[in-house]
Amino acid sequence: MSLKEQIINTAYELFAEKGYEKTTVAQIIGKAGTSKGGFYHHFKSKDEILEHITLSFVKQIQVYYYQVLGNEQLSIIQKFTETFYGIGEIKKSYIAEWPKLNKIYSFTGNHVLLKKMGEEFAKITNDFYLQLLKLGVDQNVFKIEYVEDVAALWSREVIQFHRSAKQLFFSNNQNNQNRFYKSLAFNQQLINYLLGLQPNTINLVSLGKNYVKMIRDQIHKEVNLSD
Repeated sequence: MSLKEQIINTAYELFAEKGYEKTTVAQIIGKAGTSKGGFYHHFKSKDEILEHITLSFVKQIQVYYYQVLGNEQLSIIQKFTETFYGIGEIKKSYIAEWPKLNKIYSFTGNHVLLKKMGEEFAKITNDFYLQLLKLGVDQNVFKIEYVEDVAALWSREVIQFHRSAKQLFFSNNQNNQNRFYKSLAFNQQLINYLLGLQPNTINLVSLGKNYVKMIRDQIHKEVNLSD
């Protein structure tokens, strides 16, 4: 493990234990077993470490997006649907860390950093769908006149999907479920139409159910492990 990674991991654990605001650079340096020079060679402040931790999740998704685009074994339709499961798998891997993450981001002013993360996620998601749609048009799978507009529209819908799905992770509220799946059914009709596909070629309702189930199952697993 490099010194930079050691500093990041140490800071992460201290942020989760003490809270971000109560953790000092001196504490990070001491627990990481480095010097001030070693710390400041890699980071200007603890703020920069937290930003690195925050954006590392987005970068992980970005790497995944490129893997999907470059996977020649997947059809265009499979690449389109695969990302729902792939992002779910990435989120699933973080579920055990949720208590720590909640503690880390409980400080005043956290909305600024979380907003930046949201903006970065929106950007890489739009870039991914723009490239994927262009690829689909080139291969005569999609019939789209305004590719950039459709990519921007669909990226926003995907982001909204992930926001709305959160309501179902911890609740069995029937009204929330009905709204979520009704919205998915509408978007299912919309995206198949916009891409020039036959109805239900991309089955968002099925994807959504599997996605929510995957996350809920992992949450229950983590809860049982902690009992």
